[in-house]
Amino acid sequence: MGGLRGLYLIASVHQGEGGHLHSMRDLVENLQGNALAPVVAVLGDGKATRVFDSLDCRKYFFLMRRAGEMKEILEKLESVVRIERPDVIHSYGSPALFAAMYLSRIYRIPLLHTQLDGMGLGVRFPHLPYCMVYSKEGEAFFKNDPEYRSTEVFCFPNRVARVIPDRARIARLKNELQLPRGFIFLRIARICEIYRESFLKSIAFVEKLNRDGIPANLLIIGVDEDPKVTEELKRRESKSVRIVTGDEYTSNADGLMDIADCVIGAGNSFMAAASLGKILLTTPSFAQYPVLVDESNFNEFFFYNFRCTFPRPADFAMSEDERYAALVRLLRSDRDRKRYRRFSRELFAAHFDVRSFVKEYIPLLKRLTFRLLANTGEYYRRLRATLSGESRRTGDGANRLRLWSANIAILSRMWILYLFHAVGLPVRGRMDGILGVAAAHDLEVRELRLKKRTYDLVILAQAHNEERLMPQFLDGAAAIADGIVLLDDGSTDRTNETAVHEKLIVKVRKRVHSGFRDLENRNMLLSLAEHIPARWFLFLDIDEVVDERYRDALRETVRRSDADIVEVGIVNLWGDERRVRIDTPPPSVNGVLWRPRLFRKKSAMHIVSSKQLHFSLIPYETDRHERRPIMVRHYGNMTKERRRMRYERYRKEDSGLACQPSYEHILAEDVALEPIESAYREIDRSGMV
Repeated sequence: MGGLRGLYLIASVHQGEGGHLHSMRDLVENLQGNALAPVVAVLGDGKATRVFDSLDCRKYFFLMRRAGEMKEILEKLESVVRIERPDVIHSYGSPALFAAMYLSRIYRIPLLHTQLDGMGLGVRFPHLPYCMVYSKEGEAFFKNDPEYRSTEVFCFPNRVARVIPDRARIARLKNELQLPRGFIFLRIARICEIYRESFLKSIAFVEKLNRDGIPANLLIIGVDEDPKVTEELKRRESKSVRIVTGDEYTSNADGLMDIADCVIGAGNSFMAAASLGKILLTTPSFAQYPVLVDESNFNEFFFYNFRCTFPRPADFAMSEDERYAALVRLLRSDRDRKRYRRFSRELFAAHFDVRSFVKEYIPLLKRLTFRLLANTGEYYRRLRATLSGESRRTGDGANRLRLWSANIAILSRMWILYLFHAVGLPVRGRMDGILGVAAAHDLEVRELRLKKRTYDLVILAQAHNEERLMPQFLDGAAAIADGIVLLDDGSTDRTNETAVHEKLIVKVRKRVHSGFRDLENRNMLLSLAEHIPARWFLFLDIDEVVDERYRDALRETVRRSDADIVEVGIVNLWGDERRVRIDTPPPSVNGVLWRPRLFRKKSAMHIVSSKQLHFSLIPYETDRHERRPIMVRHYGNMTKERRRMRYERYRKEDSGLACQPSYEHILAEDVALEPIESAYREIDRSGMV
């Protein structure tokens, strides 16, 4: 795509949910096809977010488990900038601000920052050339402070997309909850201390409605970020008050809004509910119960972005009883509810629809220029605040000396790279190669951690919808290797979420699964491997594990072998782990199929084959081959269910039988089986060729 190229930088903390993530997603989704090519980089310290899964653009996900990893995160982002070459950087929220300032300064890229969560957060807000805010309150903060007279401020509250109801999930949720008849009030928010008061007010409100003879239910949907708050809410559960924290419903929960008649919201969820014409309530700190937002008070709530800490305005005349009575009248009148729903949709169209924002946003980006307003002290204070925050969130316990040392190292690197870039000296980072391969193949980067100068052995693996086998695979691979490289072939289950391990050094994901492209996937893995500082690589499938008896033999091979390519023995487990099939075609020897899987790293590695399946995994030409006593257990045929899945996949991908004459042997019932000991003897006897 031609035109402007934007790097969107955002932080995802804790459980990978939050209104700011949804706001940025809605913006980026509506930018595609509007003369702007977006690239998304997510910095996370908790559960990997799924908010951006629907985006059809280049995505990078970098996890920071400790505050001390900030320097490595910045190196990765430097590589992203060098590869993607953005024309502008747009950052969201304080946790992402320093990284955006850092990149903008080094590469002299215009920076637009959206501030979401209060201005100071314990440190004076830095001087930025351009700042976007979502509330009139935020706009007033900058415009009324002479300190920021050089900052150009844009107030754009319209920031959400029209909600598309997820009818299937709504039906499942209704069936699970079996709520009593009555109005349904919905509160979607992270379950944490920030929203505790709002939750309790909503519960008390629905309980009062039921006491007053108005049947009502409250449904709270949110990720569990604070077990104490969740437990407190669970104690208040009843037939008409339900708490939902499961992944199936908390991920992209906006799609469930149509389950409700009324939505109690703040910020993003409030605005999204307006797109469906819901009755809108919010929970300001001065009120005992949720407050109905209508023509009389909209401007006051709008000024503060409908936040829960909204202060009581001086001219807010209605009493608690009057506000409650007004809502009761609305609930009891079909005509008034119909009129309100029209009012709600009008609010969305006039104030919240992200599509109207996009029309102004792209011309705004085009006129941004690089300007340097922040001084060195502001960079230092913003970095210190970021590292301190990460230390608290990750439990890193970083002391002052460590934080100070990290600050100095990062700022020194920033100035050195800034000078290099200013005089035109080329800079190449150790992450550039891997990220360049990911960009060339349009892969999402989900994990990238190169901790060692040299890895002795790295596993290369691909997976598609293998969440059940993933933990076993990772544990087995980690027991024999220094690192693991995983290609997720567009999984639609929780493969990505379950693929978490300290030895997982690279994890990339295809955005779309377009069939089992084994040859393509293996060569993508080899392209990534060329940029990993490893001595040896081993191809393993997710349903394979190196037998414990032969792990020492594998390590010895890696240490001492003079070969380039090593054959290992693969056995097909059948029925259970103690039996192997010995008549698997092509003919095995006592149940052992010898295959080249282990190979030494070379500068250029690529598998050449006329077949897309069942080809030899030899990545380069060499006459230095050997066979070693190493057994790989294959679990893919152990159960009837797995055998049926494999058969159907191969028949679909090789319908013309171009890669193999037949696949009927996979479903065969009358097969020759032997105890696994026969395979052990064959491995020990033949594995020294």
